[in-house]
Amino acid sequence: MILVVNRPIECDVLMAGGDIGGLMATISAAGKGANVIIAEKAHTKRSGSDVTGNIHFMCYIPEKHGDDIEPILAKLVDSQIGGFHDILLSRRFLENSFDRVKGWND
Repeated sequence: MILVVNRPIECDVLMAGGDIGGLMATISAAGKGANVIIAEKAHTKRSGSDVTGNIHFMCYIPEKHGDDIEPILAKLVDSQIGGFHDILLSRRFLENSFDRVKGWND
């Protein structure tokens, strides 16, 4: 749903778009007491790769997905578009993805 406000809104930090870097910055700013606004043009439930549940990337969580990374790797590879995909790089990405997510709370 688009929220239309016909009056000035004040904030300390305005983020245009919901990319992960900007979200991390606004989360950090809000945690330090800043009044933040995130302005996103797209439907936030379907924008980018949000359907994976991790904003814009696939994440392997052993406690949720089990000890076998292969099915998650297969889903990641299957979701890619184009003729080239580096399987070893994707595996390393998945192996480290949950540590990156845990870092969001630091």
